[in-house]
Amino acid sequence: MSGWIASIVGIVLLGALVEILLPDGDSRKYIRGVYGLIVVLVIVAPLPKWLGMFGNSDAETPSSDQQISIDREYVDKVWTQCLERDAQSMERVLKNNGYPNVKVVLTAGQGNIYVVGRVRLDLTQDAQALENREDVERLAKKRFPNAEVIVVGT
Repeated sequence: MSGWIASIVGIVLLGALVEILLPDGDSRKYIRGVYGLIVVLVIVAPLPKWLGMFGNSDAETPSSDQQISIDREYVDKVWTQCLERDAQSMERVLKNNGYPNVKVVLTAGQGNIYVVGRVRLDLTQDAQALENREDVERLAKKRFPNAEVIVVGT
């Protein structure tokens, strides 16, 4: 409430200053019109909030004893899709570096945010990757620096 009153006082003081600085002529009436619109907007700004006070807002606003819960099944589904997308992306990186048959399986890390915790690289179907195991592992660590990299097929 005090912020609203301060806004009104501020707009009135600004109006007095503008009135002093305004040049005479046709532009004066247009500037006054815009200023009047701003004054009206400042005055009616809290009305929607006040009108909401008188209505039944219990259904719209959660009370302090209500809790918001996370749909864990949905989050797991989204994380699974992200892991699959990132695994396909890693397979494309490996393919572009000459290792077309490396299979990548990603596992999410622990916690409430999406983090790749483990990268499993299956080199059994790619002889070139088997010969250059360190290079394949380096590419995986570059893409997922905080993940544990496990190489299978050595």
